[in-house]
Amino acid sequence: MLQELISNNTFVFNIIVVVASLVLMAKASDLAVYGVSRYARKLGLSDCIIGLLVVAVAASMPELVSSITGASVGQQGIVLGTILGSNLAGLALVLGISTIFKKKISTKSKVLEKTNLLIWLLIMMPLIFLIDGVISRADGILLVISFCIYIVFLWKKEGKLGKVKKSIKLENIWKDGFIFVGSLVVILLTARYLVFSSIMIAKSLNITPFLMALTVIAIGATIPDIMVGIRSIKQGHQGICYGNVIGSMVVKALLFLGVIAIIKPIEFNILRLGNTVIFRTLMVTAVLWWASQKSITRKEGIALLVMYLVYLIIEIITVVL
Repeated sequence: MLQELISNNTFVFNIIVVVASLVLMAKASDLAVYGVSRYARKLGLSDCIIGLLVVAVAASMPELVSSITGASVGQQGIVLGTILGSNLAGLALVLGISTIFKKKISTKSKVLEKTNLLIWLLIMMPLIFLIDGVISRADGILLVISFCIYIVFLWKKEGKLGKVKKSIKLENIWKDGFIFVGSLVVILLTARYLVFSSIMIAKSLNITPFLMALTVIAIGATIPDIMVGIRSIKQGHQGICYGNVIGSMVVKALLFLGVIAIIKPIEFNILRLGNTVIFRTLMVTAVLWWASQKSITRKEGIALLVMYLVYLIIEIITVVL
């Protein structure tokens, strides 16, 4: 069967499209993060807030566009597979690989002090709404409102630190803005081809688009976050690395799923998410607990990678059987 697939020109073409789309999306996301984070530093924002909000949103654009595209063609599995899959991949791959480069990552932040329980609850909100099998438009509105409250909360804490500049000249930021907009256009175009080709590959392999999104799209879309993590650590900005991981989870769980649900309610049987729910809850709880100890060590990073590998193996075995 595999040889038949390989000999199928359409199958090979879709593989090429997926790989090319992931590469272009990774590069475009990297440039988007570069442009927007440079502007954020010029505004005087702290490393943590840059990671939590600015970089988290910019680096997560591929997931948003891919999910919206999936929802537009009636593939709800693409939506949840991409968002939840990238949540897990982000925690394991970004923090795991980053701790390999550095023995431990500092999680000290005045902005995040005493917020672990709040962040845990925010990240879990979509799964609570999905218990009845649908994230409705009303649920989506609540998710977006929660995200807005979260931003106001963080911004007020950031403002108390007294670093934010009141104004900045336009000529100093137009280049960064141009880089961001150009990168966003590339992401919008490539994400569409990525989703359509992924659906075709899933049909050829007789697997669900959900599994395709949970693995290939999610891992590919996490590449920009990995690059941000490694670069920020090398430049001595550990707060951006940790802030990006946590911020990305909150952005995707509240803002992205909220916006998508408002556009089109997300219907999915939560029983099919059993394995994902268990590992997502376990890994999020572990990371926030370790972060409360002011750092995440290499051993803990490796533990995340092992948990993620076990998760993928169980998902694949479940599909095969």
